[in-house]
Formats: sequence, C-alpha cells, structure tokens
Amino acid sequence: SSSSSSSSSSSSSSSSSSSYSSATLPNPKKDEGGQRGSIKPKRNPLPLFGGPLANGIAHSKSCVPVICFVCVQYLIRHGLEVEGLFRVPGNTEHVNELSQAFEFGESVQINDPHVTAGVLKLYFRQLSEPLIPFMLYASFVDVDDKDEEDTTKATRLGELVNLLPHENRT
Repeated sequence: SSSSSSSSSSSSSSSSSSSYSSATLPNPKKDEGGQRGSIKPKRNPLPLFGGPLANGIAHSKSCVPVICFVCVQYLIRHGLEVEGLFRVPGNTEHVNELSQAFEFGESVQINDPHVTAGVLKLYFRQLSEPLIPFMLYASFVDVDDKDEEDTTKATRLGELVNLLPHENRT
C-alpha cells in the first residue's frame, strides 16, 4: 500500500483570502481514519438554509450561527471598502458552492466579499421565519408610522425587541 502525500495547492497570493479550518467546521468528507472522500457528505440533520434561525444556532458554539459569524468577520476584515457590497451580486456558482460547504459543515475558503455577502443574504432570505417574525412585523412598522417623539419610539422598539424569540435577540 503506497501512501501518496497530497500536495497543497492553496495559494497565498490573495491577501483577502480567509480559510476557516475543519477545527471550526467539521468535515464530513473524512472518515474516522482521516481518509478524504471515503464517505459522501451528508446534509446536516438541522438544515441551515431554509430552516429556522434556531438551526443555525444549534450548529454553532455561540448564540450566533457560524455562517453569520464567519461571513461577517470576513466582511469586516476585507469588505468594508468594497464598492457595491450587498448590491453587486457575487458569482452564483461560487455563492452556491460556499452555501453548500456551510450546509454540509465543511471547511470553507472565502476570498470574495461579493460572494460572502451573497451567501449571507441567501441565508437570511431562506430562513423559514424572518428575523422579525411575521406576527410582530406590523408592530415594528407601526412604530415608525406614528408621529411620536424619538424617545417614545425607542421605548416602543425596545418593548418589541423583548417580544422577539430569544435566538432573534442575540
């Protein structure tokens, strides 16, 4: 049995590339012996895309879904000066590949702010219940529609935020 060493083809030419290793996100493509490709990736039992926010938090070690934490951290470091961030679409194929990597719990390689913003937008757009749930949406909108002092509006918004499900408040 010959053991061939895998060559690393990661290039460090892009200073804005960030890699999040399988230590953070487990890689289901490896079996217990560490052999890559010996099993097919399985969808997480609690889907990130199309599921509730609670699923994203369940996959995380904190109160923020891993996908949100990783994407926002990358965008803070590499995207704040990018023109059209969240307006200019990222490459659809790359958005889908990165989304699938998060969905399957694989290590992710991020190197494009538009793709990263696209994944984040897709995640929020596909939540089964929006961040502001349907039952409270009209109440949030009503706060701005009323002709009240800013301090009164702020108090009303605070009261509404307290009515949000716990995972939506973090």
